[in-house]
Amino acid sequence: MLTHASDIIQYDDSLYIIASGCLNILNIRTNTIRYFSTEKGLPSNTVSNIIKDRRGHLWVTLESGVCSINMENSIVSTYNENDGLPTIAFNTGATCILNDGRIAMGTPHDLIVLDQEQVERLNLAPPDVIITGSS
Repeated sequence: MLTHASDIIQYDDSLYIIASGCLNILNIRTNTIRYFSTEKGLPSNTVSNIIKDRRGHLWVTLESGVCSINMENSIVSTYNENDGLPTIAFNTGATCILNDGRIAMGTPHDLIVLDQEQVERLNLAPPDVIITGSS
């Protein structure tokens, strides 16, 4: 059982998101906690940073890279070295939103600046059609 939190953000007037292993979602109105873990689609239960973009999506750094979470429908998108990240090692408590809306993430040797609007536009492209045979 983890007894520490590596990051915490206030998501809205009643929800706090806490990185303590997985994501812990504290509702201060109902005084309840729900968990968003690998069982619900999180790529890893080792969250080190959480940040909320201007559209309300969470961006999370994990031991396996970065993921974005649409809080309305719980859709998780993952990004790692195969997607162009130069590293998947991130410093704890090292994220911020820049004035133009981009997200800065600190690594042991670099600063990665992510334009989430461009990343999400790339995800909207439909996959290539592959015809494997005919009936």
